[in-house]
Amino acid sequence: MSEQEIIEAAMKLPTPRRIALGELLIESAEEEAELEGREAEDAELLRRIADIESGRVKPVPWAEVKARLRKRLSEAAGKADA
Repeated sequence: MSEQEIIEAAMKLPTPRRIALGELLIESAEEEAELEGREAEDAELLRRIADIESGRVKPVPWAEVKARLRKRLSEAAGKADA
């Protein structure tokens, strides 16, 4: 059965059945997208770990990150007031 034949058959279903079919299709697509997203996140985490372990990047302590952000926000607020 071709994709077009499947679509045509689905369109002939009663409305409640079409709605149920649509919900099933959306749910399956969401699950697949979620899995792909997790795989991409895992790959990114592995890449970042490798960068740290190889010495290509140096981790920054959270306290330092917060301090830098506060400084930037303060500077941006000062520019907005000017």
